[in-house]
Amino acid sequence: MSVVETLAQCRSQQTSAPLETFFSRLVDSLTNVADDHADFAPIAAGRVAQFLSRVRNTAELDMAVVFYVEEYLLRAYRGRGLPTPMDHELLKRAEKTAKANGTGASTAAGGSAAAAKAAQSESLTAMAEQLKEVTKAMQSLSKLEGRLAQVEQKVGSQTSALEQKLSALDSRMSSQTATFSNKLETLSGRIPPKDSGMTPEQIAARDKNMTCTICGEKGHRATHCPNK
Repeated sequence: MSVVETLAQCRSQQTSAPLETFFSRLVDSLTNVADDHADFAPIAAGRVAQFLSRVRNTAELDMAVVFYVEEYLLRAYRGRGLPTPMDHELLKRAEKTAKANGTGASTAAGGSAAAAKAAQSESLTAMAEQLKEVTKAMQSLSKLEGRLAQVEQKVGSQTSALEQKLSALDSRMSSQTATFSNKLETLSGRIPPKDSGMTPEQIAARDKNMTCTICGEKGHRATHCPNK
């Protein structure tokens, strides 16, 4: 049954009971919505439950609730999405309409029917508060997951940068070590060995495969070159 049909039934029966049943079913449907809309559903359910419970708790006449919802949803705020905080001016006009139509039953009147409506209103209010808390918890969890993802991304980026720096440093050290070894090897070839304590025969035997850098002959070093 649509909201228009429900409002017509309320007018016919001169009671807001069908409207409360309609909203209760709507809240249940939103609460059990599919997982792909799980972030939006608790917010929508809470707004819908609070919408009717606030009117019930504020209105003096039972049919004023019906006239208020009809004017709110079908005229004043038609097509504006989820209900917003209560319009008190609109409620005053609804109260006047209810009195003018002779539907003056009080929402706070005694009797089993009134008690049942009050209990249902309290139930809707409690459900709205619970859904509100659930929504806050879900939003907090979503924010926490977002922060954890940012931290993980930042740590991963810093780790990658550190690995690149270590790799570059390792390559640089390897290159410098190789250069130093080459220079040391070249330098060691230029420094003549010490001759102290050696006989000429020992020196000649040691240098027999050396090529002199002065005369170019083989068999002696530049320090012993006879042509210098």
